[in-house]
Amino acid sequence: EKINEAREKRIVIPFKFSGIDVEFFIFPLTYQGNNSVVLSAQEVLLELNRVQRDLKERVKEIECLYNVSYTLESSATFDEALEKCTIQLEEGFLNPRKTFVNFKVGDKFFGVVHPLGEGNCKVLKEDIKLNNKKRGEINVSIPKELDFLKEEEVLLKEVSGKISRAIEKDRKARTVENARKVLLSKNRDLIELTKICNANRERLRTVFNAIDDKI
Repeated sequence: EKINEAREKRIVIPFKFSGIDVEFFIFPLTYQGNNSVVLSAQEVLLELNRVQRDLKERVKEIECLYNVSYTLESSATFDEALEKCTIQLEEGFLNPRKTFVNFKVGDKFFGVVHPLGEGNCKVLKEDIKLNNKKRGEINVSIPKELDFLKEEEVLLKEVSGKISRAIEKDRKARTVENARKVLLSKNRDLIELTKICNANRERLRTVFNAIDDKI
C-alpha cells in the first residue's frame, strides 16, 4: 500500500519493518520512462543528501572562482572589478544572503560591512599580499549562529591570490602606460625642437644668401 502511494503520488514516505529499529524511506524514482520506487535506510538517504549538498557547494565555489577571474580580466577599471568581485564572493559561500564581503586595498574600500557590526558576527579574514607585503585584506562576515566551512577558507585564499595577481598586473599596466605617456611627451618635445631648428636653419640660410648677394 505504501509503495503504491509513493509511486502514484510521487512523494517520500517513511516506513519501518516490524521488529527492526531502523527507519526506512520509500521514495519515487523514474527509470527509462517508468515510475518506480526505491527503499532506502534513513542513514543512506541522509548521506546521499549530504553528498548532493556538498557537490552543489563545490560547484558554487568553482563558479565563484570563474566569475572572479573573468571580472578581473574583463572589467573596464580595476576598481569596478573589485566592487563586482565582492558580490561574486558572497555567492560562493553557503549562505550568500547572510554573507557580507568587503575588500580593503590600499586606502580604498569595496563592498559592504555586516549590518550588525563586526562585534556581533563571525569574521573570516585573508590578507591580500604583493611580493610578500600586505596590500589589503578581504573580510567576510556571517551571523554568529552560523559557521564557516573549511572549503570557504580555501575559497577565500584562492580569491585573495587572484586579486594579488590582478593588482600586480594592474601595476605593471600603469607603469607601461606612464612610460608610454613620458615617451610621447618627449617625442612631441623633440618634434617641436626639430621644427625650431629647421626654422633657424632657414633664417640662417636667408641671411647667408643675402650676404652673398651683396658681395
